[in-house]
Amino acid sequence: MVLRGISKREVLNCILKGAKRLQEKKIIGIFGKLEVVFQKRPCHYYIITTYWR
Repeated sequence: MVLRGISKREVLNCILKGAKRLQEKKIIGIFGKLEVVFQKRPCHYYIITTYWR
């Protein structure tokens, strides 16, 4: 995440405020030019990858 120049705040905004779509068991959040692939478990978000669109 940090190596790609993406901060924790940008990832959190993407998860909480961004548009979401499902891909099998994963959720893809899109906010601005950032995409975050994650899984939602009870009380936790597990981030799989982040990337710029």
